[in-house]
Amino acid sequence: MNERTMVPYNWHACRGTELSTTNYRITAHLLLLSTFPDLPAAKTLITTTIAVVFGAKVQEARRELGIVGKPRLFSEGAIALTYIVDEALDARSAVGDDGEVVGAMAELGELFFKLGLVEVDETGALRDGPRIQKVRAVLVQRGHAANSLVMKSLAIENILVVWLNFALSDEGMKAEVPNLAGDQCPPSKRRSRASLAQPQLTLRPTQVYAHCFWGAFSMVAPVKFPRLLERLWEKGAGNLFALAAASS
Repeated sequence: MNERTMVPYNWHACRGTELSTTNYRITAHLLLLSTFPDLPAAKTLITTTIAVVFGAKVQEARRELGIVGKPRLFSEGAIALTYIVDEALDARSAVGDDGEVVGAMAELGELFFKLGLVEVDETGALRDGPRIQKVRAVLVQRGHAANSLVMKSLAIENILVVWLNFALSDEGMKAEVPNLAGDQCPPSKRRSRASLAQPQLTLRPTQVYAHCFWGAFSMVAPVKFPRLLERLWEKGAGNLFALAAASS
C-alpha cells in the first residue's frame, strides 16, 4: 500500500513550476531546504542523491526493467521519475527489515528512507518520511489544505526535479553528478574509417536534442540562474523553521 505524497495526474513539474510563487509551491521546497543543518550538508546530500538517481547503475536498471519508453529516455521530469521512484521503493520494501539491500533499485530505495523522504507506517504502508512530515506540519500551520498543490510539491519526484536543477546550476555540484546524457547514450555501432582513429567522444547533455520545450529550457536555465541553492540559502531558506516557530 502506498500513502506517500504523489505527483498529481498529468502534472508536468519542472523548475519553473516548482520554484514558482503560484499556489505557494516554492514554499514547500524552501521549507525542505530548511530541514538541513547547514548549506554544506544540503549541498552534499542533494549532490549525492542526484548522482545516484541519474547515475549509470540506476539508469541501466531502468532500461533492463523496461520502465522507460524511448520518448522518456532522456527525460528528467516528474513523470519519468515516478517509475524510478516506485520501482526503487518496491525493491527496498521487498528486502524487508532484515534482508540484505542489494541492487541499484533497492539501494536507491534505501537512500530515500535514509534521507527521511519516505517511511513505513505500523500497517506496512509507505508514507511520507519525517523530513517531509516536518514540512507538511508547517504548511498546515500556515493554512494549506492536505491536498493542496503546495503539498503535492512534496512528492519525491518533484523534489528530485528541483534538486537536479540545484546541482546543474552549481559548477561544484555538477562536477560530481554523472554526465546525464553520456551515461545513457550507447556508442555508435557504425563508425567511419576516419573516426576509428579518434577516441570515442561522450555526448554532453546539451548535445542531445530535447524532446519537448521544457527539456530544452532545462538546458538553458542553469546558465541563466546560476547557484540556485546558494542564492536561496543566502536569502534565508535555511532559517524558515526558526521563523515559523517564532511566528506561532
